[in-house]
Amino acid sequence: MKSKTPPKSSMSKLVRTKLSERSIARDLAINLVAALSGSLLLIGIISFVYQIRSEDLELRKQTSNNSASLADFLSFPMWTYNEVEIKSLVHRFASVEGITAVTVIDDSGQTVLNFKKNDNSRDISATRDIIYKGRKIGKVRVFGSTSPLYFRGLKNLAWTIAITLLAILIVVMMVLPLLNKYLDEPLQRLASGIQKIASGQYKETLPSVPQMELAKITEEVNYMAEKIALREHQIKESMRASTVLKTEIGMAETVQRSMTATQGFNTARRVAQYYKPMTNLSGDWMTVFECDQGKTIYAMVGDVTGHGIPQGLVTMAAFGALQTLRPLVQQNSKSFTPAAILNILRSTLVTILHECQLAMTVSIVKIDVHSRKLTMSSAGHPLPLLVRNKNGVMHVSPLTAKAQSPLGFEMLTKSVVIPPFVDTVHDLDGEDTICIFSDGLTEARDQKQVAFQKDFLKTLRRLDRRYPPSVMMDHILQALQKHIKGSSVTDDICLLVIDTKKDSSYDAVA
Repeated sequence: MKSKTPPKSSMSKLVRTKLSERSIARDLAINLVAALSGSLLLIGIISFVYQIRSEDLELRKQTSNNSASLADFLSFPMWTYNEVEIKSLVHRFASVEGITAVTVIDDSGQTVLNFKKNDNSRDISATRDIIYKGRKIGKVRVFGSTSPLYFRGLKNLAWTIAITLLAILIVVMMVLPLLNKYLDEPLQRLASGIQKIASGQYKETLPSVPQMELAKITEEVNYMAEKIALREHQIKESMRASTVLKTEIGMAETVQRSMTATQGFNTARRVAQYYKPMTNLSGDWMTVFECDQGKTIYAMVGDVTGHGIPQGLVTMAAFGALQTLRPLVQQNSKSFTPAAILNILRSTLVTILHECQLAMTVSIVKIDVHSRKLTMSSAGHPLPLLVRNKNGVMHVSPLTAKAQSPLGFEMLTKSVVIPPFVDTVHDLDGEDTICIFSDGLTEARDQKQVAFQKDFLKTLRRLDRRYPPSVMMDHILQALQKHIKGSSVTDDICLLVIDTKKDSSYDAVA
């Protein structure tokens, strides 16, 4: 079966493609030829100029000497005017290479002999007087030409260049295969190894090569492969750990949301709640519950310093402690004041706050709806606001309380004396409203970094007292969104709006 031969057009195209492909060995060979050719050409030109200059000086010297010698030999023949001897002497001297013409002139200025060779160039001349017995009887002029010298020099230069180029071509043809063997082939192996590493085969190390430069590159590539393999292993381990961490954080978020869910209690119109965590694990918490068939209300808001997993764990610990304490408070509401609850929280959370190096502010309010008494205690938390209607004008003022440090603050400052928390009692009017909040609400800032605190107070003063707490809450949140205008909040927000009226009926709706 005959093998198919590619058409001539395909063969010529393949040859052109092959010749057009560049390689380091080919570029080195071409540059070597160019460098050698340029260097030898420069040397040849310098040698040519030097040779021509030397031969030119030699020719001028020879012309001068010949004219002097010829003048001496022609003294007697010119005196006797022997034409035969004059021609014989002139022909003998004119046969010298480089001499193109000789002219003999007598003392009267008449040309005795004008001998010329075939070459008419006369760019060199020397004139001498013919002296016989101290008397000038004529003169002789000898002409020479450098043209033969230039032609001979150019011919020698051409032969030298031709022989040199041939020698260079032979050397390159011998060197090019060596360059391919010791340069192109190691580079191709290096490229193949890099492709394997790029495909993920990091254990495929490149073989060593004798060339120092390529050996250094090979060593660096192998080192790079080891580093990439180690980095990939670390990334996989980090991703695996991150997956586990995300799962654990998700479980912590689920537990925290289930524990700190802000659902209203029995009398929904009595209290409105708003809870907005900045991150999935919040450091703020709040809770509200009632006792004595709705006659007593406990409202609590807490804020752990910072954001993150430790803060979320402290929040869950605090909320868990309150949920454990809640049945006891509901059964003995007269015995459990806000200060007593804060003292129990401090003793319960002292270890976790110390280990996490954190502090927590807490504000607890106890409202007796029928006796119109409000008892509060604050552990470094922003003071609740009292919204009171005086002669048809809404007044907003913070509830006063004794300044007391946050929970865990004693451990951070290493204080020896830890005083117990104390209560402050306030009298309520018939239509008072209480606002308990975290500092994330009042410190929410707009694009000009202006805090929401002033707008918050203005909003409370403009509210109609006949509004239920839920409508009041909506107005406050609308004012908050208008203030920040799309800017993201930088802290958790908790807000409780509590109506303290004895009855739960309202004269107006939103």
